[in-house]
Amino acid sequence: MIPLALSAATPAVFISYSALSDYKKPSAGQLIIRDLSFTIFWCILSYILTSAYSNPPDFLTWFGFTITVDNYGAMLSCCSVIFVIYIGPLVQTAFIEDEGEEFNLPELKSYVTDAFCEEAFFRTCHINFLLASGFGFNGCVFVSMIIYTAVKCRNIFLGLNFQNAIKHGKIWGLGQEVFFNLLLGWMLGYMYVRTASYLACVIVHVFKNFMGFPDIGFYKPTHGLYSKKWIIGAAYCVGIVGFVFLFNLILMNPEIFEPWHARLAI
Repeated sequence: MIPLALSAATPAVFISYSALSDYKKPSAGQLIIRDLSFTIFWCILSYILTSAYSNPPDFLTWFGFTITVDNYGAMLSCCSVIFVIYIGPLVQTAFIEDEGEEFNLPELKSYVTDAFCEEAFFRTCHINFLLASGFGFNGCVFVSMIIYTAVKCRNIFLGLNFQNAIKHGKIWGLGQEVFFNLLLGWMLGYMYVRTASYLACVIVHVFKNFMGFPDIGFYKPTHGLYSKKWIIGAAYCVGIVGFVFLFNLILMNPEIFEPWHARLAI
């Protein structure tokens, strides 16, 4: 079946393209243009090959790039969810005296362009392929989460960083990286299947890239923010409770959004 084959091919294509791009070592500007061009090409090809199976209204709807009231609502809803869960890290950042670094093209690629490309591959294409193959919403989210984490953490799983982590006692850090990528993949997967909004997922992903994953080592006596641990810990608790509440209220309620692909999961 073409959609199922493409769902398996998508992460392989992403990894192969990333390896080829790193090998050639172009400039940051060239890499941004190349990444976006290849992503658009893969999305158009995927739409052409699978539209007969999923029968979407049009390409922009399939892609999740429509400018509609529902899409705006999805973007605002998903932004509120990610902002709430980052209350703890935001409070933590407020105690750090850092003027920040000058923004440049490599950072633009890392923070913004990569988010556009990864969401197109792992949410728009991969999840739509899985839906067209007969997977339900939960199955799509689970498979997409596992594949996304495996691709993002492939250097760890291949043992490139594992031996160094054992040698230097950094297993806990690698475990956190895998866990947070699983959490991000799960959250973005649900955001996409419930809203069908590519833009919402991109905004959330870009926000995460700028903020980074939470640094939960503040409870250690050797950490620079150890003296603020109770304030930061309370902010983390508020963020987690607020996230669970909003996630269930907005993204687990099938009556709020009516994505075009909902009929595929029936």
